Amino acid sequence: MKHYNYKIWFICFLTILPAIQLSPHNNEHNDSTQQQVSSSAANPGQAETSHSEEVTPSTAVFKSYGEFPNLHPMVVHFPIVLLLIAFASQLAGFFVFREQLSWITQILLAGGLVGAIFASNIFHPHTSALPANLEQVLETHEWYAALTIWLALVALVFKTISHFWLKRKMWAELIVLLFLAGSASTVSLAAHLGGQMVHIENIGPKGNYLKQHED
Repeated sequence: MKHYNYKIWFICFLTILPAIQLSPHNNEHNDSTQQQVSSSAANPGQAETSHSEEVTPSTAVFKSYGEFPNLHPMVVHFPIVLLLIAFASQLAGFFVFREQLSWITQILLAGGLVGAIFASNIFHPHTSALPANLEQVLETHEWYAALTIWLALVALVFKTISHFWLKRKMWAELIVLLFLAGSASTVSLAAHLGGQMVHIENIGPKGNYLKQHED
């Protein structure tokens, strides 16, 4: 009986297939394709021009670094991810693989601190002609970024002392966890304001409100 059911479904599919192929959407697509072909045959020069206009932008998928108004968006994601993972690694180290995860936390925390310093100082975008309300958003963003650096620095110092000298005593590891929780919170708030400035306030895209490169 099941064998006959399969046959019935197969016959129904073959019956519906031509209707799908002859649907109005496909006819519209075929008509538009035929119109493009006929117009290309009538005006071969115009067809070559439009084709070159469509293909040219795709030849440069990766733009050069010099074309970016600022490299801050490329660098800032590293400290965000590293500090958040460092917090998770420190927390997990209370339950499993204490020594191994302590090393991992140390490396992640150091990388997050260096990345935060680079993003906040070396690759920090300089703005110009910001409205007063956007200036306040930027200052709050920078305040959280600076606080992230200090919290991460203190956490790294305590983590180094705890790992090498105190042999990961519980109270020392708890202090590290608290400072890491603080840095993870502040870097998240800074990231929130950074995304708000770019995607809502339109600060940064195509150099909006940014000081351009000086030749």
